[in-house]
Amino acid sequence: MKTILLVLNGPNMANTIAFGCYLSGITRARLVGVFLCDKISETTTALKEMYGNSYVESILAEDLPERTNERMEQHIGLFKETCRKKGINATMYSNQRVTLKEVLAESRFVDLIVTDSIFSSDKSREGLPDNMLKILLAGAECPVLITPFKPTPIEEIVFCYDGSEEAFFAMKQLVYLLPELDEVKATVLEVNSGQIIEENEQLQVSDWLSRHYSYTEFVIVNGKPEVELFSYLAPKKNTLVVMGAYGRSILSRFFQESKADKLIKQLAFPLFITHH
Repeated sequence: MKTILLVLNGPNMANTIAFGCYLSGITRARLVGVFLCDKISETTTALKEMYGNSYVESILAEDLPERTNERMEQHIGLFKETCRKKGINATMYSNQRVTLKEVLAESRFVDLIVTDSIFSSDKSREGLPDNMLKILLAGAECPVLITPFKPTPIEEIVFCYDGSEEAFFAMKQLVYLLPELDEVKATVLEVNSGQIIEENEQLQVSDWLSRHYSYTEFVIVNGKPEVELFSYLAPKKNTLVVMGAYGRSILSRFFQESKADKLIKQLAFPLFITHH
């Protein structure tokens, strides 16, 4: 991996920067910081061009240039100082905030996007998982890694596997982007909702994974994927979770469930998401 795009804006910015530095440190990848527009008017402008929606732009006191510039300088200072202290090779994408549309365009030319689970500190937008995050996950042309509320070193990787091409593609993406994690435990998690993956395929997946990790395990749990995924993952710590096929299959339903709100908003582990 050569370039990580660190998309910043939410209230957990300091921890997100710290986790971006952690990944950059273990991979030696260049870390590029970008600050996202968080106002609904700015966000809707990007969505308007994508979906044809109309919008009404409003100007708030905190949107005035002097307030915006002051906050931006503080955020840039935090990013640069954190990277300097940790000895990370980091640059700024821009000295100004950018739209979601610009981030999606840039995703084609980077290896990984790292971002927070909450894009805005605006309390009036609390509730469902951040719509901007959903759009980023669906539209990004590279994998996206959602940082936890309190980042910790990775000691286990859980690959959520349903037998689909998308799920195995996500496994490959993680393995090839982060080969430095080869010493951690690798767990393949299958949720059996009535159609279990054949034993031969389980062996093939385990064999392939064992070539990349020192210790692997194939775990099968029974029940509904949306329920059992949360039950299995919720207590995990020091764990990186890998999922594929965003917008389809398990993950699509997963984000529609109320439990997903809790999992995303109180994320206790990094979540790696990509689509085929």
